[in-house]
Amino acid sequence: MEMMSMSTNNLSLERDLAPALPRSTYSPITSSLAKRLVQLYCYRMHVASSVAALNLKVEARYTSIVIFRRYTCHYFNDLKGSGINSEDCGVEVSYPSIDGIDYHHLGVIAAVSIFLGCKAEDDYRSLRNVINVTYRLGFHSINDKGVQNLSSFAINEVEAPMPLNEAYWTMKEEIITKEQEVLRVLRFDICIPQPHRAMLWFIRTLFDYVDTSQTPLKDKIVVREKIMCDAWTILNKIVFSESVLRFNCILLASASISLSLSYITASMIELNFVTEIRSKLQTLLGLLGSSNEEMRVVFDEMVEISKMLALAPRRFDVAANRKSHDSVT
Repeated sequence: MEMMSMSTNNLSLERDLAPALPRSTYSPITSSLAKRLVQLYCYRMHVASSVAALNLKVEARYTSIVIFRRYTCHYFNDLKGSGINSEDCGVEVSYPSIDGIDYHHLGVIAAVSIFLGCKAEDDYRSLRNVINVTYRLGFHSINDKGVQNLSSFAINEVEAPMPLNEAYWTMKEEIITKEQEVLRVLRFDICIPQPHRAMLWFIRTLFDYVDTSQTPLKDKIVVREKIMCDAWTILNKIVFSESVLRFNCILLASASISLSLSYITASMIELNFVTEIRSKLQTLLGLLGSSNEEMRVVFDEMVEISKMLALAPRRFDVAANRKSHDSVT
């Protein structure tokens, strides 16, 4: 019951309610090719986090992908130009133009991001396992053809793990070296706000203040768990949209709950109960300094993400909805 074990008692306005990609620090990626490429790597990272060799907790998975997105914002903006130089970062870096993307470099950075995300969220995994999983899922084999065919989300898995030969030791050394590069480029900013935590706080607060005297306790529990599970799954998918990650966790949490409420049917509970939850959600959102209009923008973005991921193979659904750690049951 990982969902219930996540602490929601002390939400920090600075950490938990901030956006994952603040625009003032991480400039948007403007190239459509770069956007598709980052999305492709994020998909592979998401799948990698679910395999048995890693089996990451949701915080580590989310943090890993956000770290990668933060790095690529610099990679395709400041660092490839004159915004930040190697002296500022404290490490020698070389970033190609959009026309000469170093796919191998980004594959290594994706593996580094998983390794760092595990450390940041105290969900440690061995570097050997990270190398094996990323090798088998082809993190280092993405090319121009794969980017152009992004809609297929195809992953040609390698059957065997990486052999312990010279190539393995070279890869291990490269990951260790680039880990320091990522930390310096991000100025050691790997403290990632968790929208899942904010969502759980919202759910608890809403159900504490909604009048449920006319609602059977059993129905209330069933609906509460369904809303929580659906919102949890929705939040697992937001890493595939850079624009959604620009919003703070208040809006992400409230929009995920609002979208999950749309899945509730009259056969589950009286719809008046759902209407009251919506009303309380809007009130709580206002008290926290956000508007219903802002939430609606995020809501629409989340719907678009779901449509896009409908193109993904079934394996994504398994990764996004694993009962082992994404369920309250």
